[in-house]
Amino acid sequence: MPGTRTVAEAVRDALAGPCAVADGTPLVAACSGGADSVSLVAGLAHVAKRWPLRSVVFVDHGLRDVAAERDCARRAALRAGAPFVTATVTLETGGNLQEQARRARYATLLAHAGEDALVATGHTLDDQAETVLQRILRGSGLRGLAAMAWREGRLVRPLLAVPREETRATGFPFADDPSNASGRFQRNRLRRDVMPALLAEAPRAREALAEVASQVRVELELLDALASAVDLAAADLRGVPADLTETLLRWRHRREVGGAPPGRGAAAQLARQLVDGATDGGTSLGGGVLGRARSGRLDFQVERDPRLEVVAHGPGHYRLGTLRLELIETSTPTGREVPASQPTVARFAAEGLRWPLKIRKTSAASRTNPARRAVQRDGPEPPAADALSRGAPTTEYMITDAIGARLWPRAVGDAPAAARGPVMVLVVEGEGRGS
Repeated sequence: MPGTRTVAEAVRDALAGPCAVADGTPLVAACSGGADSVSLVAGLAHVAKRWPLRSVVFVDHGLRDVAAERDCARRAALRAGAPFVTATVTLETGGNLQEQARRARYATLLAHAGEDALVATGHTLDDQAETVLQRILRGSGLRGLAAMAWREGRLVRPLLAVPREETRATGFPFADDPSNASGRFQRNRLRRDVMPALLAEAPRAREALAEVASQVRVELELLDALASAVDLAAADLRGVPADLTETLLRWRHRREVGGAPPGRGAAAQLARQLVDGATDGGTSLGGGVLGRARSGRLDFQVERDPRLEVVAHGPGHYRLGTLRLELIETSTPTGREVPASQPTVARFAAEGLRWPLKIRKTSAASRTNPARRAVQRDGPEPPAADALSRGAPTTEYMITDAIGARLWPRAVGDAPAAARGPVMVLVVEGEGRGS
């Protein structure tokens, strides 16, 4: 077929070059039935002896009739001699449907590939140019202008240097997604109206936009390497230009927290607190993460939920959601005046307390979410061996006094002050006990 060899050579060069795929690595092809992904399957078939084509996967998002596209994908797999798989995903109602579909699609593809295979997609030079242009219109920073990489983890894009007209010239049957003709989405409008005008002005506009992404990615690698060599966690940002501070904030958030980046408004506000030297500034960065500014130094913490806190003005009974809390002052250092039937979760010195106290229950999500492991520094440190007694509940509690000094749990290595006099004991009823 005309053009097949060109695409096959591009696939071979990309897999061996910028995609950095080791010989013998199996590949799973994502195929929507469109010209790009059908050409991808054809190109992968030509190099299957070097990189085995394990399967061709068509993802049905359940949004419309996709029989025509599925048939073209199935025929592409048949020509390539690869197994064909149809996977159906279920999307939630509401929200950004395109983003939901994208996330569900990649999750399905990666799950199907297993641990040893990579997923290849049919993104082309045109897709890259449109992405860069879209990011420019959104005012993206360098991270956004880097656009799509040849390889991201277990995802590879072997056609990233191939123009769309070459994939449509292979001669293989394909089916266009009818939504691509709609002016509802910005990318479609850029593809239909803006890119032709740019190409008329500069015939190599696509290559130029893609080169922007390539150069930005190289420069980001250098900046990341330089930043990694410096202890930014100890940096005093007082007086540092606000835009540079915001950039450092985003860099640390990406490295230490992960997940969705903070919004522009929140990042700018926290950067200003850092620059101005706020002694105890705090800004919610989304995703349950709080950015703290303490005299120019930045820290990330799990955002505290007021529903998980209670203020205690003295010994007595309190409610925390469905839980029943009781602060009991005992005259013995071990707190043995408290009935053994009551689940003790904390024990600390009763003398000289600065009331009111704040009792905080840490959420299970904040303790277990891998994306937030780096923001646990303000959470309860592992208590001493004698900290919990008589079957403590599985949740953890932090107790601080009126000026925020921590009373419980004691820092590892602290002397058990309660052993020298009366103690305050916190007991909790209403939740299961640990084993």
